[in-house]
Amino acid sequence: MNTTGFTAAKSALLAATRPRRAELASALAEAKGLEDERRALFLELLGDADLKTVSVAIRCLGDLPSENVEAALLAKLANGARPEQRRALARALGTAGSEAARAPLQMLMRAEDDPELQRQAERALALLDRRLVRAKDLGMVDATRKPIEPLALALRMRVGLESFVRDELAQLGVTPESETPGRIHILWERPLGQLFAVRIAEAFAFRFVLPKDATEAQILAALAEPELAATLARHTRGPVRYRLFWKDAKDADRFRLLKALATQSPTLINDSREAVWEVELDPAQGRLEILPKRLDDPRFTYRRALVPASSHAPLAAALARLAGVRKDDVVWDPFVGAASELVERAKRGHYRRLIGTDIDPAAVNAARENLAAALVKDVEIIQGDAREIDLGVTPTLLISNPPLGRRVGTGEAPEILRQVLERAAPLLAPGGRMVFVTPDPDGTDALLTGLGLRKTEGRAVDMGGFPAWLRRFDKPH
Repeated sequence: MNTTGFTAAKSALLAATRPRRAELASALAEAKGLEDERRALFLELLGDADLKTVSVAIRCLGDLPSENVEAALLAKLANGARPEQRRALARALGTAGSEAARAPLQMLMRAEDDPELQRQAERALALLDRRLVRAKDLGMVDATRKPIEPLALALRMRVGLESFVRDELAQLGVTPESETPGRIHILWERPLGQLFAVRIAEAFAFRFVLPKDATEAQILAALAEPELAATLARHTRGPVRYRLFWKDAKDADRFRLLKALATQSPTLINDSREAVWEVELDPAQGRLEILPKRLDDPRFTYRRALVPASSHAPLAAALARLAGVRKDDVVWDPFVGAASELVERAKRGHYRRLIGTDIDPAAVNAARENLAAALVKDVEIIQGDAREIDLGVTPTLLISNPPLGRRVGTGEAPEILRQVLERAAPLLAPGGRMVFVTPDPDGTDALLTGLGLRKTEGRAVDMGGFPAWLRRFDKPH
């Protein structure tokens, strides 16, 4: 809303009578921008003769915090506000109040004649507490501290990539305890930051004991366990703020649990907006996992620019691991996109040259930016169609996560991939490899086998809700 529109709407509101007056106030409450002007108007409307308009003003002021707003809301509360207004004032003070609002909200919680007001005041006080803690210190996961006791962790990855994560763990001297699709369970005795040597896992979580089909009492007991609070405190700089995700739970059950946990474990602070940790509960599976949220992940900071359908970075790392390393590698990504595959291959070790091609100029620019951020040397990005472009050199490795959508700008995605592979096979050096993702495994396999290449790896991989197939083909010497 611009100034002219606001002035006209304000004039119409002040001239209106009920019920139109409250309707116009609600419309201005939903408007965007001009916060100072709207704040001044709604402060004025706190004294309006129309009670519905006053309620709208209270609600809007809760979203426009300032010292003046808090003072006005507290004054309204102290001067005999009606019951419905007291409930609205409690909600507004939860979002716009400061420490000065604590005592009034605690008083409202004792209003035994109005259970709904008690409930609103209790929620507002919890929100106020979270905001005040957040204002003092957002907090961070501390990735530098070594655990006192080995940590039970769950590493998460795309289904189909588990063996690659096992290989990375083996290089760290870690043997998994158990495994389920998309998860590998380990005991970890080092600082959390050293886990970032595992590039193919998407995330990790602390695992705690929870009985299968746990009752609410058992869930509370598990969350209130002193060991849980102590573990989070050790690995947090600042307050331990968390967000709760309880699968299939009702809001009332969730709020009751949060309230009880605040009493039993006061060092754990529920904060859905600026959580340091995310608590994931799935009682049906007996799963209680806590994921770090405010943690600097250094693995893929080179991804400064992205394009539509950019490669999933851990999957790019998996492709690079599957490709292996040859010191004389001339690496070609015919669908380079944002260049994640080339960067991940460069991070794996020696090569002679990297080449990326893409028909999209935006992708070419993104690839160059990301490769520069990753400090990758001996690389060339060319705009052009991989089915026609002259590389001027013989590649030893083709690595790519091509477009998998049904259509891309130049035609059908599976057919374009087939044409590129058909052209690349004779260009590939003897002993060379092709490592890529395909939406058409049968067609791809038949094509490359018919061209004399040998399949050495094939598996389905979750692409984030739909399957594709990872392939490696080797060309005989």
